[in-house]
Amino acid sequence: MRPIHEILSDKRLERAAGSGAFARGAAYHAQGRVDLLSLDDGQAVARVRGTEIYRVKLRWRGDVAAGTCDCPAFDSTDFCKHMVAVAMTARERADDGTMIDRRARLVEHLRRQGLDAAIARLLSLAERDANLWAEIEADAQDALENDQALVRRYRAEIDAACHVAGDVGYYAVGTYADGLSALLDRVERLNANGRATAVVALMAHFLEAMQDVFEAIDDSEGELSSAVQRALEIHLAACEQTGPDPLDLAQWLFQHEVDGEWPAFEDLRIDYAEVLGKTGMAEYRRLAEEAWAATAAKDRAQRYALREILDQFAREDGDLDARIALRSADLTGQYAYLEIIKICMEAERQDLALKWARDAVWIFEDAPNVNLVSLAAQLEAQAGRSDEALSLLWRAFERAPDLALVNHLKRLSPIDVVDRTAEVLTAKGLWAMLFELQLAEGRLDAAWEIANRRTLGDWRLKALADASRQTHRSEARAAYERLAESSVQLGNAGAYDTAIKFIRLRGQLCDDPASQAAYVADLALRHKAKRTFIQRLDALR
Repeated sequence: MRPIHEILSDKRLERAAGSGAFARGAAYHAQGRVDLLSLDDGQAVARVRGTEIYRVKLRWRGDVAAGTCDCPAFDSTDFCKHMVAVAMTARERADDGTMIDRRARLVEHLRRQGLDAAIARLLSLAERDANLWAEIEADAQDALENDQALVRRYRAEIDAACHVAGDVGYYAVGTYADGLSALLDRVERLNANGRATAVVALMAHFLEAMQDVFEAIDDSEGELSSAVQRALEIHLAACEQTGPDPLDLAQWLFQHEVDGEWPAFEDLRIDYAEVLGKTGMAEYRRLAEEAWAATAAKDRAQRYALREILDQFAREDGDLDARIALRSADLTGQYAYLEIIKICMEAERQDLALKWARDAVWIFEDAPNVNLVSLAAQLEAQAGRSDEALSLLWRAFERAPDLALVNHLKRLSPIDVVDRTAEVLTAKGLWAMLFELQLAEGRLDAAWEIANRRTLGDWRLKALADASRQTHRSEARAAYERLAESSVQLGNAGAYDTAIKFIRLRGQLCDDPASQAAYVADLALRHKAKRTFIQRLDALR
C-alpha cells in the first residue's frame, strides 16, 4: 500500500476538491477544527467544526481517496473542505505513527455500563436535543405499528413532503430536497429493520408523487434527480428482500421507464433484471412490443424509450434484422441511417452496412453529412472500390465543403488533395475555411496572404502568429500588436490581462529592446485614461 502522505498529498487533495475548497480545508486543519474519532491504515472518521459540526468518513486505497461528509456542499462536490481538513490531520497523525480508535473505547465503556445505563444516557441526550428525540420517537412508532398502519402514516408524510404549491425555484429547491432526504433516511431505516414489504409500497408511492411534480421544480443542480435515484435504490433493495410478483413489477417498471420524466427512470429493466427474472423480463418485452405497435402517432420521446427497450432485447438475441427494423420505422434523418450502418458494422455485416450507406448517400446527396459520407467512403474502400470512395468524398466536399473530409481524401489520394481543396474553397469564397486549411497544412505564406487581405477572428490571428514565431517574426509581431489593441479596446480587467500577454509575446519577437520600450510607451500615451490597464502596463515596464 502506498504511504498515506503520497495518497493524501496536497496536490492530490487540491485536484479532488478544487483550489478554493482546498485552501479553506487547509485553514480548518491549521486552526485545529478536526476532532479525529478513529484512524487506521485505510480510513479516518472525524468531526469537523465549520458553520456546524459535520461528520466526515474518509477512505483511501491505491491512488484514490474518497468518503462522505454530511455538509451541504458534499452533495454537489463529492470532496469538500471538511474532507481536506480531515485528510491533512490524518496524514499528520499517521506520520507520527499514531493510530486512533476513540469509538472502540466508548463502545467498550458503554458495554461495561450495561444496557440500562446506555438507555438512560441516550434518553438524557434526547431530552436536550429535539431532533434526536424526534428520531428515536419515530423509530419507536415505526417498530410498534403493523404494515397497514405504517404505510398509511408514511403515505401522508410522503404527500406532505412532495407537495408543491406552485413552482419551486432554484433558491428554494435545496430546502425541498433536504425534506425529501430526511424522509428517505427514515424509510431506509425501515428497510434495514425488516419492513421491506411496507417499503416497496411506500417507495412506489414516493416515485409516483415525484413524477407529478416534475414540471414544477427547478432541478438545475440535480438534487431532486439524486433523491429519485436514491428512492429507486431503496425500492430495489426492498424488492430483493420481498420478491414481488414479477408480472406486477414488470408492469409498474415499464410504465415508469416509458412515461417517466426523471433521468433515473431510464433503463429500469436492466437495474431490476435479477428481481424480474425470466418471467418478468418476458412480460416487459411483451408490453414493449404491444406499445410499439400502437405508438405510431405518439410523442417521439415515448417512441424512443420503447425502441431502446426493444433494441436491448434484440441485441441480446443477436437479432440484427429486428434492430434494423426498429430504426427503419423512422428514416426521416441521416442519423437514423448512421445508426443502422454502425450496428451492421458491429455485427460484421459490412455488405449490409455498405448497402445502407449507398442508399443514404443517394437520398441525402443535396445535404451531405460528413460522418455519413466518411463512413460510406470507408466501406467502399474496404470493399476494394477506392476510386468510388474517392469520388464520393470529392462530390461531398465540392457540394458542401468541410475540412473534416480532407484527411479522408488524403488517406485515399495524398497527391494534390490540398491544392484541389484550396481551389474549391477559393472558388466559393470560403476564406476562413481556406485559412484554416493552409494553417493546418503549414502553408504559412498562403495563410498570411489571407490574413492580410481578409478579416479574420482574433483567435485565428493568434493561432497564425503562434505558428509563425520562427518563420515570420515581423508578421507575428504585428499580429500581436493588433491583438493587444483589440483586447485593450474591450475595456475590462480580463481583457487588459489578455492584452498584457500579447504585449509580452510581441516583446519576445523584438530584437531591439528600445523598439519594445517605445511601443509600450506609445500604448501608455494613447490609453492613459484607462487607469486599470495603465497599472498593468506599469507593472510590465
